[in-house]
Amino acid sequence: MAQTAQTAKPSLAEAIENVLAQAAEGAGFDELLLIGEEGLVIAATGGTEYTDLLNLVSIQLQPPIIELRRDSWGVDLDEVVTTTQDKRRFCFRFFQAAGVDYVIAALFPKKKAYRRATNRAIRRLQKLLS
Repeated sequence: MAQTAQTAKPSLAEAIENVLAQAAEGAGFDELLLIGEEGLVIAATGGTEYTDLLNLVSIQLQPPIIELRRDSWGVDLDEVVTTTQDKRRFCFRFFQAAGVDYVIAALFPKKKAYRRATNRAIRRLQKLLS
């Protein structure tokens, strides 16, 4: 009797890490993190030099962003981008999946495009996390 090799389906954690790795590689991000509603890093890819800083800033930004979204201000802010003195960018993209708030935090060189890669990653993450 012939046995067929079945390809194991990646776990949710592995699938999330794959999404981040593909986005980071395609866009040239130095670091890319997925941060949950409670401020915990769910997954990360790239270097680790700024992981704590990216996480800390996202924790500080997330509550006012959520508040703006939930109030009737008519503001649907989905990102905050800042540039450092050494010409690097920190980008924080806010999104929801299954009613839970998440942040994608990225570090990359100033001239790099980031929006397409983060949009694609957000769409894929929303599918995985729903």
